[in-house]
Amino acid sequence: KLKSNAQKWANRIEADQELIAALGYKGAGMTVGEIIDLFIDQHHGKDKWLPNRIRWWIPRIGEIKLPDLTPEIIDEHLRSYASGNAQHYAGVGDDMKSKTKALNRKRKSGTVNRMRSALSVVFRYAKKKRIWGNNPVDHVPKLVENNTRVRYLSNEERSRLLVACKDSRWDRMFLLVMMAITTGARKSELLNLNWQDIDFERREAHLGETKNGEPRV
Repeated sequence: KLKSNAQKWANRIEADQELIAALGYKGAGMTVGEIIDLFIDQHHGKDKWLPNRIRWWIPRIGEIKLPDLTPEIIDEHLRSYASGNAQHYAGVGDDMKSKTKALNRKRKSGTVNRMRSALSVVFRYAKKKRIWGNNPVDHVPKLVENNTRVRYLSNEERSRLLVACKDSRWDRMFLLVMMAITTGARKSELLNLNWQDIDFERREAHLGETKNGEPRV
């Protein structure tokens, strides 16, 4: 216990030193919401869901001044988020906004960690632009993720899946699933393919932007 308390004290001293250094930045008088707005205005990344995850933080900590935001505050909101039910994308409503539906299970650790990472991205941007020099998210531990085993479809399951795809109201569902099965590409990679990415002679698709940032074929 003494070792644990000593480590916490050392972390607190380190965070305080970072905060003191950060107070000399131009963002010392800004709120978290203001720095989030700055980030979203310039964001053009591949992750289209990142802005939505970042906006989740605005009603919770958006009014807090940057010097007043502590790892404890962030951790408290992440714990509250983790205790809620998982949400499933349910299409677009009449107001053209995305809808979600609550599932009968708690959010997974990986989902909570992505919400944590979204806020961290904002503070990394602030440090890069020399708006703010302290990233309080660095002092909030990630949750341990439960990496379940990878399970492949049986021949019977695959046959049933393809029959269902042929019955889909979307005439490209069968093609999309066949490409996913035969190439192992992610859904987003397949949906973002353009005609110029296809080489019919070599029977190849060129993925210029992938999740890990590396192009592949």
